[in-house]
Amino acid sequence: MSKTITVNLLGSSVSREMFADKEAFEIGQCIINAGLFSLCSPKLSEECLCTAEDFPDTADEWRQSAVADMNKTVFDCLKEKKSDYLVLDLGSVFAKKILKVKMKDDDDPYHFTYITKTRALEEHPAFLEQAPFEVLDTFGAEEDELLTMALIYQYAELLREHFDPDKIIIAEVRPMERYIAKDGHIRYFPPEWILRKKAQYLKDMYAILEEVLPEAHVIPFPETEVLCRAGHCFHYTAEYGQYLLNCVRGIANSRDREMEQVIIGHMKQTCTDLLRERYASTVGGRYTLQNKAAVSAESIRHGEHIFIFLNAEGGTGAYHYDVYIRKLADSNWRVLTDPEKTVLRYRPICRGLYQVCIKVTDGNGISQKQYLKFAVN
Repeated sequence: MSKTITVNLLGSSVSREMFADKEAFEIGQCIINAGLFSLCSPKLSEECLCTAEDFPDTADEWRQSAVADMNKTVFDCLKEKKSDYLVLDLGSVFAKKILKVKMKDDDDPYHFTYITKTRALEEHPAFLEQAPFEVLDTFGAEEDELLTMALIYQYAELLREHFDPDKIIIAEVRPMERYIAKDGHIRYFPPEWILRKKAQYLKDMYAILEEVLPEAHVIPFPETEVLCRAGHCFHYTAEYGQYLLNCVRGIANSRDREMEQVIIGHMKQTCTDLLRERYASTVGGRYTLQNKAAVSAESIRHGEHIFIFLNAEGGTGAYHYDVYIRKLADSNWRVLTDPEKTVLRYRPICRGLYQVCIKVTDGNGISQKQYLKFAVN
């Protein structure tokens, strides 16, 4: 039985999503969306600026990340739990806004720091009004290209200072311009998101990071478009997540760097080919998932069974089905789903016209519904 690989995660929610519920990996610590500006800036005070209790309604990992970001304890937090690898990505550089802050009772104009406007702050806006610091400015990393590029060198040195570079895995990510909407249409993100500019920034930043940390392992981005899911330019389709996981396994199990490069190169090409095959030829900007559920007959006699056949094509596999049935005159649906079966048997109690709703959801979280009718005579 192979050893479970333990990873600590630092970056955007991309990495956290990819490792969610994966039996082959154990998550040690996970810091989400601690921004580059915050990671490379000093403490504002020796006193804690916030605690977990300040964000009671925020999920644990997001709360922990916000507290570590503001108190400048991200690296200490990551080192609390020993791991085989630190997996990081730079998606957080453009994922959140940056706040320039100073202590309310400090008159020194040069005594300030940066924190990230994390989910915890967004969910608890009143905190900023009561905090011991005040916000001087709010901006995005793309607004100061020179400083952002300078900080990546500082970030690389901080990583080297706190972690063994040979145990760092750099996962390349890019903001994508198109995503799969919930209705299955492939759409463009708003032009004001300036995604092409951000993508070029990230490409240059990864090049710098990988040059300064040559000992680190690198998972390159596929050589094709990776569609995003439901309105977030860094939440990719499931194929990229599986590619990332496969690469981490390959890095952990390879005997030397030469073998590792062969494995990673093969996986990158395989992922690129798969993405092109599944998504490059989407007709009319439409996602390829098709719900092909059917019933065994248009009418049955009272006392007989109706069979519901669950079937789907396209999209990304690992289909999940939700099945509901009702007499057409009723407003309430009865749930029939059995996740272990693709053929369901149902015997209606009363005569009349019935309706069946079958919803299939694929590995990307995209759903298609199919409504069918049959009569009981």
